Amino acid sequence: MSLELVSNISSTLSGIEAEVSILRDVSNNKIGSREVARSFINNHLTEMPEIVTGEHLVSFKDDREEWQVKPQLKNLSLWTVALQTTIETGHTSYQLLGSILSEWATTALDVTWPRETADKVAQLYVMSMQQQGILATKLATVEFIDDETKERRESRVAKLDECFTDMMAKEVEALREASKMVCKPLRNQPIDWVDAVTGIGEQANIPLITSKSYKGNEIAQPVISAVNKLQAVKFTVSPVIINAAYDILDNQHEFNSTDEELRMYREMVTLENAVVHFAVTMDTRGRMYYRGGLLTPQGTDFCKAAFQFANSKRLGVDGYKAILLHTATVLGMGKLSITKRVQWVIDNRAKLALIEDHYNVAEFYPSADIHQATVAIKELQSIWLFDGEIEDYESTLVCHQDGTCNGLQHMAAITKNRQTAITVNCVASTHDDEPSDIYAIISNFAFDTTTDDIQSLILKYGRDMSKNPVMITGYGAGEETIKKNIGNYLVKYNEDASKADKIGEAYIAAISANAGAVKSLTGALKGRVSKAVEDGATRFQWTTADGFIASTEYRDIEPNRIRAGVFNALVKNMHPTELDDVKTIGSMAPNFIHSIDSTHLRMTVNGCNHDLVTVHDSIGSHAATYFDTARVIREQFVEVHQYDALGNLCESMEMRTPKFRGDYKVEEALESSYIFS
Repeated sequence: MSLELVSNISSTLSGIEAEVSILRDVSNNKIGSREVARSFINNHLTEMPEIVTGEHLVSFKDDREEWQVKPQLKNLSLWTVALQTTIETGHTSYQLLGSILSEWATTALDVTWPRETADKVAQLYVMSMQQQGILATKLATVEFIDDETKERRESRVAKLDECFTDMMAKEVEALREASKMVCKPLRNQPIDWVDAVTGIGEQANIPLITSKSYKGNEIAQPVISAVNKLQAVKFTVSPVIINAAYDILDNQHEFNSTDEELRMYREMVTLENAVVHFAVTMDTRGRMYYRGGLLTPQGTDFCKAAFQFANSKRLGVDGYKAILLHTATVLGMGKLSITKRVQWVIDNRAKLALIEDHYNVAEFYPSADIHQATVAIKELQSIWLFDGEIEDYESTLVCHQDGTCNGLQHMAAITKNRQTAITVNCVASTHDDEPSDIYAIISNFAFDTTTDDIQSLILKYGRDMSKNPVMITGYGAGEETIKKNIGNYLVKYNEDASKADKIGEAYIAAISANAGAVKSLTGALKGRVSKAVEDGATRFQWTTADGFIASTEYRDIEPNRIRAGVFNALVKNMHPTELDDVKTIGSMAPNFIHSIDSTHLRMTVNGCNHDLVTVHDSIGSHAATYFDTARVIREQFVEVHQYDALGNLCESMEMRTPKFRGDYKVEEALESSYIFS
């Protein structure tokens, strides 16, 4: 959508309403024959007559990325293929459908159907569609090129019946009624959220809580306030990133960009000189998401670097120090103390002053967040050239401060586990102290408890190999998943994957010794939720410190899904959806912690009277407000844990609340320099 298009929108609508209306039209214009065919199949597949009997096995990856196999009726698979291709193209023939079904048989059944067999099967489905009024009984003659002989042939085809076409037109209207606006960065500020369904703009059709399981419209006022404050923030795209986008597009052969990345760069350059806002929604855990499609401040390093504040702030007394600290961090110096990070930039000023673009950063600082570092360095260069007092320099730079494995920090506070609190920087420290590096701690501990070739691999890949086990353990991953991921890591680097089990065992022991809060909280929740599920519970709900009502419920929809190669159907009401107890039980601990970390962010937003950008475990502010934000982050970390959300959850399950016996006090976080840094 061009700036000219938005600026010329009819004055009969407000700016945001007109913009949302256009984005809704974009969404509706994408509804074509493919979407109509899929909708018809989802609603009517079970009404199709049985033509072929028997079952076949379907292999697929589930939500946990594990391979599964299930039996599926051949008839439903064949109908899915026949209906999708026929409705989508508007016609079919015995030969055309036979060719498609033959290809499906080769892929799905691992058998080769002779042309005659495929055509006969297709004939049965074509005739059935004619009997049901999907296809017209009167045939038309068309010419086509035979795939096998490459000769021109004639074929008798059946087109969609006129009555069926009229019915599909009504299906299009229904799909348009249910569509949501295409999400893009917005040139106008979204309308404030009023409740769970009213916000952004009248035609957006996007709920605040992005889940069908949310039943109510009422949202606690502090929750609404935080989301609306984030929606009100104005962003602009850094000229440094506009230049980088053009550079990458002009030199695609050097960057090996994916198609999605290329689309991202193309969309980014359309925002040159624009001021944009982002609509914000939440999931059932309360996590907040900027709805900008490919382009959001929560995206890749490139996107985080792109979106800087549109409004500038004078650096004041501490702003320059904040930029020095942020620059060192994004250049990969985050393991140094705050004092040393600031001094490192000062010591390297001459080298940094020579940086021209992202090429130089990638060459000289390969471990950096390349694009964020480039934007930060160019801002420093502007400051160094500023003809005036540094305090008077006006900056729009977003300076981030990140939590150290933020989920583990909240687990440490809940379980009062001191060792975990120490490991993830939740205890008192000064700017001169070195921050605790959990990945190095886990790697070193694992190294000390292993020998020979296992020890050599841990030494070789160090903290990098420990990152995934640490992160997924905090999200409730089991031991087998940890070992499997380590195996994948070893394969990536052409190492012996058979060593994964022993390395995994060493990491698991290291995490248990240094971050025991994970095991304590996960075990306590799994045991209680398992018992509740056995007693018939299916949906779990709890209230967080700012009044957000979080929930967890996973239903197994796989019995209603028909998988037919590239074709896929999710059939309504074919089978009652059962509780996915494995996923529900396994996800409770990470979902609960996500509800706490998102509450902490919202409380921080409400505690600040300045622009912020939030990225789950990271908070960005102007340089001028960096240290004020740091203070509020710590205050609200303490405040969020004054409320017993775990007790609320356990009470809702009619279970006893765990009484953890650790001696860590959450107030110690007030004196931590590195809980977020």
